[in-house]
Amino acid sequence: MADDEQGVYPRINGEMLRRGEPKDRIVSLVGRVENFDGQTISLKTGSDDSIVSVEMAEGVQFDLPVQSDVELMGLVQGPGAFSLFVARPLGKGLDLELYNRTLTELLQNPKYVQYF
Repeated sequence: MADDEQGVYPRINGEMLRRGEPKDRIVSLVGRVENFDGQTISLKTGSDDSIVSVEMAEGVQFDLPVQSDVELMGLVQGPGAFSLFVARPLGKGLDLELYNRTLTELLQNPKYVQYF
């Protein structure tokens, strides 16, 4: 938990979120906003172009436009359940597939864990 207190959070992708990993942890999720209805963000992630639903935590404001790339920090509450706390804009044109490959092939690879 020391990492969480310092604002450093594990990075996950849509596949990991669908599995509910890591449950009850604050994480970072990167993707492209496909839709926002005022309460739920539909976010396209780099894992198989999947769309995940992100619920707004109470009192959280979200004003980033559709088709913008974002980093979302929030709590994984279970399989497919993510509660948003903070959103950071990343602009447009992020290569989501490359980001996902970096996440799965480098950041989660035991061979490289000492570097991240």
